[in-house]
Amino acid sequence: MKITLLIILKPLFLLVTVILISLSAYSQTTYVPDNNFEQALIDLGYDNALDDYVLTENIDEVTILYIWSYGISDLSGIEDFTALVRLNCDDNNLSSLDFSSNTSLVDLSCEINSLTSLNLSSNTELKYFTCAENNLTSLNVSSNTKLTKLICSHNSLNSIDISSNIVLERFNCQDNSLTSLDVSSNTALIYLDFGFNSISSLDLSSNTALSSLTCWDNSLNSLNVNNNNALTLLYCDNNDLSSLDLSNNTALKNLRCISNSLNSLDVSSNIALTQVYCGSNSLTSLDLSSNTALILLNCNTNNLSSLDASSNTELGSIDCGSNILTSLNISNNHSLYNLDCTGNHLSSLIISNNIALKSLFCGANNLNSLNVKNGNNTNFTWFNCVDNPDLFCVDVDNAAWSTTNWTNKDNQTLFSEDCHNFTWVPDDNFEQALIDLGYDDYMDDYVLTANINTVSSLDVSSKGISYLTGIEDFAALIYLSCHHNNLNSLNLSGNSALFELICNNNILTSVSLGNNTSLTDLTCNNNNLTTLNVSNNPVLKYLDCGSNSLSSLNLSNNTALEYIYVYSNNLNNLDLTVNLALKSLICDDNDLSDLNISYNPAVVSLSCDNNDLTTLNVRNGNNTSYTLFLAVNNPDLYCIEVDDSDWSTVHWLYKDPQASYSEDCGTVSINEIELSSITIYPNPTSGELTIDLNSADLQLNSVRVIGVNGELLLESNKHIINLNHLNPGFYILQINTDKGLINKNIIKE
Repeated sequence: MKITLLIILKPLFLLVTVILISLSAYSQTTYVPDNNFEQALIDLGYDNALDDYVLTENIDEVTILYIWSYGISDLSGIEDFTALVRLNCDDNNLSSLDFSSNTSLVDLSCEINSLTSLNLSSNTELKYFTCAENNLTSLNVSSNTKLTKLICSHNSLNSIDISSNIVLERFNCQDNSLTSLDVSSNTALIYLDFGFNSISSLDLSSNTALSSLTCWDNSLNSLNVNNNNALTLLYCDNNDLSSLDLSNNTALKNLRCISNSLNSLDVSSNIALTQVYCGSNSLTSLDLSSNTALILLNCNTNNLSSLDASSNTELGSIDCGSNILTSLNISNNHSLYNLDCTGNHLSSLIISNNIALKSLFCGANNLNSLNVKNGNNTNFTWFNCVDNPDLFCVDVDNAAWSTTNWTNKDNQTLFSEDCHNFTWVPDDNFEQALIDLGYDDYMDDYVLTANINTVSSLDVSSKGISYLTGIEDFAALIYLSCHHNNLNSLNLSGNSALFELICNNNILTSVSLGNNTSLTDLTCNNNNLTTLNVSNNPVLKYLDCGSNSLSSLNLSNNTALEYIYVYSNNLNNLDLTVNLALKSLICDDNDLSDLNISYNPAVVSLSCDNNDLTTLNVRNGNNTSYTLFLAVNNPDLYCIEVDDSDWSTVHWLYKDPQASYSEDCGTVSINEIELSSITIYPNPTSGELTIDLNSADLQLNSVRVIGVNGELLLESNKHIINLNHLNPGFYILQINTDKGLINKNIIKE
């Protein structure tokens, strides 16, 4: 009975065992503890319940797995994806990854996580790997010799060895902490980006296939790309480069070298260039004549004084702001849609030929003329011309539309379809004066330019005017009287024809006369002037600048001056040596300690009261012709040098009691002794006159013959001069030596 039972049970036991083994094999699972990872697998159809397990047979033959942006923190279970070829687990919360079991991986992307460790030692088939935007401090890719693409940017790597990755074509290690990088073994490199590191040098001589190089924001002080003939893109912004040789990079299309120390840039060999960004350097010139394919140019913040874009007819955008440009010709750039020339020295700008333009920034210049009448104004997205104080009118397509839509302008600037018609006159009192004179008809801050540009004489005195803005369009003005107003500055640079200016009794602190070379008469007394520049007014004959606050006055260029009135200032010196035509001088109420008019033979009127004179020399050979002589209230003046002391004592009574007249005041200096030894002969003369210095220490500089009215008749540097051409009469001979000047009276028979 027992034997029979055993015979029956043994086959049954074997059957149960086989069934159990089969059931066990059929139900093998993979542990997936991260619920977000398991949910991703459920969404992909590899699982059906959130229970921390996945049937292994559902995943072990999967070749592609995309599980980005699931919030996964733990990728445990990935080891059973043994057939995996491509994995994307970007944008999760992973801190570590081990792909030791995933030996078939070819393409791996795990960027935008929190990775601090990563094991790729078994992934020898890997070709494409991206781990950007993690927290990696080290990365070992020495086993991944088949890599052609490696992106490890935005980590904390302080070193990386890619010497084993000799087939690498694309490498991006931007924004790490690298101080050095060796790419000498990576001869297949086509794309290299190591921007935002601290690399100071890099040898690219072996990378002849390189097409794209980005190395901005490093510490590079040199960059040699001479061997990189295939280069089409170079970005090297924000380094310390002082030079950049691009002569071998003839295929270059895109160049960025912003914020370096470049003072020159030669792109003449780079005829394929379409984009150039070279702003924030120290460039003084930029030749773009060979770059006819150029579409975009940014050269702002340099020292460019000129820019020729006439050959760059394809240009769509120009940013040349913050330079020192005085002119900009863009008439050939018909494709231009954006122009920024802010912060230059432009006085005029014409974009009427730029029919595609729809964005313009031209603020902070010296514009007085702007023509934006290009037929495309209504399509503009940006318009800004602020901070151009001399810009009163802008030519536009439609004045009403521009007034409504373009508000980024100065208050004085208006829009018009024809700006040549109007002159801006913002001072109501000035405009009212022009209305009263019949040059305007109503108060609107503007006057028809045609009504004033031929006016030759204008009197707007005593009108309460504070600003004479608009006077610049009185282009034909010869005579201007604006005395007794409230003017504090006066710029007459636009009135080059001006002969006479009367601007006394204002509150002027500055008067600009640099362009008024024809000015003969200037009256600017009773103002607040501390300086007065008349160096560009060579034909000035009459000057009254009394009752100001002048401490100095240079009249060396004003040899035609006949009348000088500088009373009530703070002058402590007045040099009249070259003013030979001078007839009348009033210099009362100054701080003069010395006054010498012995070189001014035409003077017949002198008033120098209330100074600090200690010396006064009026021995000009013409004393008996004087109609006025005043020298009172100079308490330290004891001797006045004159032609004839007896005559002056009788006729010149207005002096202090302690002062006396003499033909020779005080102690004579060594120089004066030497000058007095000079002899001239024959005198009188009928023709030639000889000047004998009588001293080896004297050197003759020049000789002048001056008429009794101060006119210069002859100038020479010879010791013998010929006077045959002069009429008989009395003349002054002015001898200029290295020791000083001396005047001699001569008679021509």
